[in-house]
Amino acid sequence: MSRRDEWRRVLAAEFALWTAKSSEQLLSELRDPPLAYQIEVDSKMYNVEVVLLENTEQYLRVLVSLDDGSLPASIVPVSQSFIREKATASPLKAALGTGGRAAPGSAGREPAEPAS
Repeated sequence: MSRRDEWRRVLAAEFALWTAKSSEQLLSELRDPPLAYQIEVDSKMYNVEVVLLENTEQYLRVLVSLDDGSLPASIVPVSQSFIREKATASPLKAALGTGGRAAPGSAGREPAEPAS
């Protein structure tokens, strides 16, 4: 397995930890970006950096990067980003009541009257 493949494997596990967090947890932990720490996997040390890229009214965009500190390979770490919707419901979502999306075939229609 190549070094970068190994990094991707370790990143996948770390990425899963971050994507499992709520928007409130992410904001709390990433108030002073970037967050940098080291982890040990299979007796090897890895550098992890987590950055809050965007903080809008609707969502957060987070970047998770990983490398092993070796040069020159670590100049370009492996990374993945994700978007976490914020818990506050938008007026559109509240009006639709379907998590922000209209049910298929229901856009602009009134419910059908029951047949008598």
